[in-house]
Amino acid sequence: MKHIIKNKILVLLFVLFPVYAFSQEIGQVSISLIDSEVQIYTSDTKEWVAASINMPLKEGDRLWVPEDGRAELHVRGGTYIRLDGNTSFSILSIEDKSLQIYLDRGHIYINNKKGGTNYIQADTPLSSISSYDNSVIMIDVSGDGATEVSVIKGYAYADNRSGKTRVSSGKTLYIGEDMHADLSPIGPSDEWEKWNRHRDVRLYDSGESARYLPDELKEYSSNFDQYGRWVYARDYGYIWAPRISISVSWSPYRVGKWVWIGGNFVWLSYEPWGWVPYHYGRWSFFSGIGWGWVPPAHGAVYWGPGFVGWVYTPTYVAWVPLAPGDVYYGYGHYGPGSVNITNINIQKTVVNEFKNVRVKNAVTIIHRDDFTKGKKVDTRMQKMKKNPFIAEKPSIGPPDIKPEREAASPIAKKISKHRIPPEKVKTLPLEEIKKERKFSKDAESPVVKPEKKGDDMTVKELKEPSKMIMRGKQSKTTARKRFRTYTETQTEKGTTETKTETEDKDNALIKRPENQQQKLEPIRAVPEIEQKTEKGKKKKEDQDIYPNIYPNIYPNLYPKKELPSKGKNQ
Repeated sequence: MKHIIKNKILVLLFVLFPVYAFSQEIGQVSISLIDSEVQIYTSDTKEWVAASINMPLKEGDRLWVPEDGRAELHVRGGTYIRLDGNTSFSILSIEDKSLQIYLDRGHIYINNKKGGTNYIQADTPLSSISSYDNSVIMIDVSGDGATEVSVIKGYAYADNRSGKTRVSSGKTLYIGEDMHADLSPIGPSDEWEKWNRHRDVRLYDSGESARYLPDELKEYSSNFDQYGRWVYARDYGYIWAPRISISVSWSPYRVGKWVWIGGNFVWLSYEPWGWVPYHYGRWSFFSGIGWGWVPPAHGAVYWGPGFVGWVYTPTYVAWVPLAPGDVYYGYGHYGPGSVNITNINIQKTVVNEFKNVRVKNAVTIIHRDDFTKGKKVDTRMQKMKKNPFIAEKPSIGPPDIKPEREAASPIAKKISKHRIPPEKVKTLPLEEIKKERKFSKDAESPVVKPEKKGDDMTVKELKEPSKMIMRGKQSKTTARKRFRTYTETQTEKGTTETKTETEDKDNALIKRPENQQQKLEPIRAVPEIEQKTEKGKKKKEDQDIYPNIYPNIYPNLYPKKELPSKGKNQ
């Protein structure tokens, strides 16, 4: 009889709080790679602290990548934004399928796959750049705000104080602080671009995991392939088990910490594969296999702060991974099988026993003081003789505990003095910038000067590559140098000689030997090709210059090749 009453109460809760789409911004953008001491500033930390992999980002969050560092952000839908060293990056707005970011200085690479993010607006001190899905672009910003956008695939729009212009594939647009704009062919790829292309190959190389993941999570296939294996389990079908070497005391939701983000405790895993398995689906223990992750069904993929059940007392806080069928109680709605406890009468809510509470080592325990300070899990606390979920009554929802300031920091790590952000980066008036740069999805409307709608940017076209903002180690000495080519006719000999000159910030000319001129790499195609029409006439057509060595990623790129057809299971 009691069991029937419990089920009736739960059914009533689901009727009172119907399923609705998850609309919160948290969970749409996360850090998927960190190299060196990358730092983050949030409204919760209120100071620059060390960033961590799998950290979810929200509006107003800022990142600083030191000189020898790099970072990668994953935007839900399959978009990747990568940051090179000496880069100051901020998130201004996050909406469904659209994103507004701000690049104060540094270098970013945006790979927005087809069907990924519908619209990305990247603002810089002197310009605003907008791009759409099915595009690959690079943006470089110097210390004084000069901006360079290079379109590798697709197209982009850029505007400054004089107007707006379109940048096609294979072109680089430079915008100077005096509103001067040069449009030139993309130059040879450097180490930064090559590194990004190698990352693209790995991330878009769909393997075995694509067969078992729901469509909404297939963009994470490479991560599952790299760190685990798929095993068939009765009642659940194929489940994923981590392949890494783990101790017998390991269980899900143990290697990491709970971070206070946007008014809620969010699980932050320090495991490289820890984004999807801890924010989607459920976990269960299988004989002969161990812990396995059960993916959500197609159409029921919802992000969550961490699908666990809770117990908290004046002494400790404990949690257990939820198994399929367990109800998640949280602040907000996180898909079928979840209950929004924000507006319900908790006293009348009944919690059934969670399935994993009797699995050995399933329950993780932390001292209450350590939890409020945001400390990572202490393995010594796991040796408690009494199981909190058996000795105590399970709690409804996350701990109703006021966290201390340290709980907002992703990881306890001291930053080297020479890697902390410059003072100008620290004092960036982000709120003022956001008010000034409106989030506009209209390709016809300029952002920098809205009143310039309909005005075209004054652009000087160059025939040769003209890289003006250098990346990497060269950026300190050559960031302000401009490379142009011009043709000089020697009338006495009747010959024409091509020379290359360098114009620096002070307009001083420095001759550059001809053998040091930039040349296109063989693997990079020319932006235009000539094709014969039916009448035999030659016609110039635009082509994508993305290297043809990756036809499995971009099958429509030149030169076109016949690719083997894929079966249903591939």
